Amino acid sequence: MVEWQKRIVENLEGITVSLDEEVPFDGDKCLSECSGLCCFDIQVMVDPFDVFRITRSKHVHENLGITDTTKLYEGEQPLLLYYVGRTSNMPFAIINFRRVKVLGKDVKIKKCPFLVPAFPKLYAEKEGNKGNKGGKGRYFVVARAGEPMICALEKAKPTICRSSPIGRALIFGGKDRKKEYRFIYKPPDPNCPACKTEKKVKVGDYIEEWHLINSYKYKDLFFDLICWLQEKKFQFPKDLIYKLGQILYNFDNPLTKNIIETYRKANGRTSGLEFAELYEVFKKMAEIVHEERQKRSLKKQANSKK
Repeated sequence: MVEWQKRIVENLEGITVSLDEEVPFDGDKCLSECSGLCCFDIQVMVDPFDVFRITRSKHVHENLGITDTTKLYEGEQPLLLYYVGRTSNMPFAIINFRRVKVLGKDVKIKKCPFLVPAFPKLYAEKEGNKGNKGGKGRYFVVARAGEPMICALEKAKPTICRSSPIGRALIFGGKDRKKEYRFIYKPPDPNCPACKTEKKVKVGDYIEEWHLINSYKYKDLFFDLICWLQEKKFQFPKDLIYKLGQILYNFDNPLTKNIIETYRKANGRTSGLEFAELYEVFKKMAEIVHEERQKRSLKKQANSKK
């Protein structure tokens, strides 16, 4: 274990918990007294499965008008920001937090666009919904001081948000590249009303209640995919990684959708798209692109010798 990993492990020692351990948490207060303290001035990374759950949620379809992945990246202030990491050269996406306005002026505070008052009919400010007779569509709101807040995504919220205040840390490295997972308990804010309580919940029960096992499963597969891509050493330029990553993060984009459907038909699949298939398609396309790049390189070398 390298030095920086040792420091991480040391920092985790005081907050690591077991599945059988009970930790302070009151779900009722999370709903009735939450003022969204955990949804300001932070960076929330979403993985491909988070994107899949959001765009396949009936609640999100009906209440936010997000019917496919392209809706997440539309406009001057898209809901998600998709990018390729500077040093990792891997595709990622984060929620695009918005600057808060007080009396019409921007302040140095950013909030999650999905954070809304618990009573949106009273305080919601509709935006981008002209001509929508049903009144559906994504909505952004201005919160009042002390107003109870909720996530507009509800059960489709990203894994990191659904699991809070329970987290899962991955310790990875060493010669054997062994993976070790640790569960941690960390209140999202010192004044979180749901965590400042005598009421307790068992960590394992919390994970089961929020259906986190499946999310962890696909998050692990994404990590394995990143490792696979790094081990292959394809040395793709950033613009190519950006295009390939669309398979994972913007799979309803017409061009990407066509690639996915072509792959599925070639493999005799006719039922609805399963999330795990996106990883299959990504790997296959990466291999095809790599082979084509190698052929071009060899051809160029052969021509230069003539």
